Formats: sequence, C-alpha cells, structure tokens
Amino acid sequence: MSDKIMLDHDEFQNLKNLARAARAEYLRRHATPALGAIASRLRTHYVIAIVAILLISFGVKMFFLSAPTAGANTLAAPTSMNVLQHSDHLHKNNLPRSS
Repeated sequence: MSDKIMLDHDEFQNLKNLARAARAEYLRRHATPALGAIASRLRTHYVIAIVAILLISFGVKMFFLSAPTAGANTLAAPTSMNVLQHSDHLHKNNLPRSS
C-alpha cells in the first residue's frame, strides 16, 4: 500500500456507501436468523421476568397488607352454659303481663 492516499469528498462518500451496502448484505445473509432467535429468547425472558415480578409483588402485598386472622375469643362467654341459666338472663320486666 502507498504511504498516503488522498481522497476527495465524493470518493469517500462512495466508499462509505459501498461499505454500508456490503455490511447490509452480509447481515441479511448471515445474521438475521441468529438475531431473530436471540430476540425471541430475550423477549421470552423479559416476559418471564415481568410475570415473576408481578407474582412476587402480589404475594408480598398479600402477606404484609392482609387483615389479621380472627382468633376465637375464649372470654366472650362462659365455657359451659345450661339452658336453664340462659332462660334466667331474660328480662322478666319486659315480658307482657297476663291478667
């Protein structure tokens, strides 16, 4: 090769356009199937990641923001109550009087 090559602007643009065309042809022949497979795989991984994030965030929300579990209140009523005891609790003053 020579030491110095002088190109004017038009020759440089022509060489640049030829290089672009050659690169586009090479990519069209060799890289399109590979890029399609890579893009498909990346798209699949993206969808899986989004679904995982949504499920995890929903689980965390349910864990931290859910209402507390209701427990049985053992002090609400006596442990055993007789039917006769229950009838004594009625207010006898509020009953209608029989004459």
